[in-house]
Amino acid sequence: MITLPSKFLRFVDYAIPKSALSKLKIVVDHGFQIIYLIVVLGSWSIVFSYGYPMIQESNHIQSYHQYIGYGVFLLCMSSWHFACNKTPGNITAKTIPIFDHYEYDNVLYTNKLCPTLKIRKLARSKYDRFSRRHVPRFGKAVCAVGVTYICF
Repeated sequence: MITLPSKFLRFVDYAIPKSALSKLKIVVDHGFQIIYLIVVLGSWSIVFSYGYPMIQESNHIQSYHQYIGYGVFLLCMSSWHFACNKTPGNITAKTIPIFDHYEYDNVLYTNKLCPTLKIRKLARSKYDRFSRRHVPRFGKAVCAVGVTYICF
């Protein structure tokens, strides 16, 4: 769990030039965002291309439904943009009270110190080795500035 990934990372650092590795990290970091945009914008383009002409021709649906659809689209895209640019948080000794609202289950989450930062490790938080900080409710893949991981 520790040795193999670290050896793999050392091999990647050795085998791939730094410039190519930084570009690859950017693509990987934003991969989930790109997939989301493809799915959502593809779906909305189908609605705008095929659904809206049907609304204009229909005698049963009022034309204001089109404007409501545009509003929903703008809300969807703006909330996605906000979520991708909002940082998930940073747990420090001063900010522990802000994020300390999950109970320890003493199975998966136990009350202990983080061996890296030497602060109390909150339930559901993880140390992110890329940003070198504790992230509350760390997931496998989130929108954040510079690093991709999902906060729940």
